[in-house]
Amino acid sequence: MFFIARTSNNERILGLVTAAIGIGGVVGGLFVTAAKPPKSNVKTIFISAALSFLLCDILLGVGKNSFVWIFAAFAGNIPLPFLIASENSLLYSKIPTTMQGRIFSIRGSLQHITVPIGYLAGGFFADKIFEPLMINSEKARYILGGIVGVGRGSGMAIIFIITGTLGFTLSLISYNNKAIRDLDNMIEQ
Repeated sequence: MFFIARTSNNERILGLVTAAIGIGGVVGGLFVTAAKPPKSNVKTIFISAALSFLLCDILLGVGKNSFVWIFAAFAGNIPLPFLIASENSLLYSKIPTTMQGRIFSIRGSLQHITVPIGYLAGGFFADKIFEPLMINSEKARYILGGIVGVGRGSGMAIIFIITGTLGFTLSLISYNNKAIRDLDNMIEQ
């Protein structure tokens, strides 16, 4: 785990970061409950995703101490309940009631199958590419060390920055796709 590698096996920091993830999600859920429904579910989905990638993944990658990691875990998880609520609202209003069971079971299966794939890919990239790169390449340490630090976990930090940057960028690009933005309008037809 990233935090274990960066802190010489400090399980307390791992626990604090993990707790911040949960607390951020609960706080976000409370905000969603208190807020008025958004005018655009599509906009809320993609802006929430972009904010989460920016606040969580990128900050985790560039952060070099537990305070930044705890903040990133907390702040990056506040937008997720907004994303989930808007996604569910969009799907429930768009999909006919008779099809919802099938559609939601397929959606759940596809979402859950990606978790182990992501863990395997992340482990492979960390162990076989980015950690060795930061250990064996003086040039990589020189170029990237100022951003992610050096030593154990610096390769995993690069992965966080890559996923955060890609996720943030793809969220904004997807939102700017006219066909995706028009999903809000298609519901009313």
